Amino acid sequence: MGNNVFAAVITRVCFLRKQGLPFNIRAMIAYLHTVQCIPYKRLCEVLKECFHVALSQGTVNNILASMQQTSDEMYKQIRSRIIQSSVVGADETGTNVDGKLEWVWGFQTDKLTYLYHDPSRNRQAIGKHFPHGLPDSTLVTDRYTPYFSCDVKDHQICLAHLLRELNYLSELDKNQHWSSQLKKLLQEAIHKRKIMKWENIPRMDLCKRLDDLLTYPLYELHRDFGRLQRSLLKHRNNIFKFLSNSDIPYDNNASERTIRLVKIKHKVSGCLRSSKGADIFTQLLSIADTSSKNGMSKFQALALIAHQ
Repeated sequence: MGNNVFAAVITRVCFLRKQGLPFNIRAMIAYLHTVQCIPYKRLCEVLKECFHVALSQGTVNNILASMQQTSDEMYKQIRSRIIQSSVVGADETGTNVDGKLEWVWGFQTDKLTYLYHDPSRNRQAIGKHFPHGLPDSTLVTDRYTPYFSCDVKDHQICLAHLLRELNYLSELDKNQHWSSQLKKLLQEAIHKRKIMKWENIPRMDLCKRLDDLLTYPLYELHRDFGRLQRSLLKHRNNIFKFLSNSDIPYDNNASERTIRLVKIKHKVSGCLRSSKGADIFTQLLSIADTSSKNGMSKFQALALIAHQ
């Protein structure tokens, strides 16, 4: 991991594990709120009925706010390492913050998770946290426009999203074959990436077939066909990028999994009460999920923060 704050955190967690330290109520509060998505009122009931600890919702909030402050440096380290990563996935999802629709953005790698909350869904929401973009990274996303305003090394669009759109078009008009042919081509490219030796993948043939489909006349079909074709022409160079670099995935499923807990939190709790609460939740979840990706339990990572 290198000589940085995150490496020190991992070392300290391992030490705490060996010492067999007693249960820490602050860590449990953070774990129940962040990982298990329990709202404040029910969290207080759990503490009282199961552990005979009577705390007000205000005290719970103060504990979580204190843990956010303690973990600031680690959170910054995660963002710094995301910026230095060669391949990064990103996605965003809406959530209810004090009765208003706001957004949680997620940037992730196989070892890192960086989540943050913002009231907007525009490119400024990315610029606040990545003012200089991710110039060394290939960014794997859907085709949402703000991601393409970010300064990055390259882009790969998510083929899983694209395949779902093609399924829709095939149902929309069962007499045409364009969508099924494009779907077959994408699936074939993915399959060849999985089973063939890297140097034997027929990239030129796949690209030629793609170009033929992206320039095929669709004037007589429903406007949704032309809309998708124009979008893919715009992103032509971002469709098969995964065939040029074995580290680049062909889908963005990992990013969707990263933000899934935000939707669970929404369903269980109904909403996040404030912007500050949303910031606390996303920061602690970022650290917990990053720790899990590096072989530690989410609770142990939160326990470390609680012990500082």
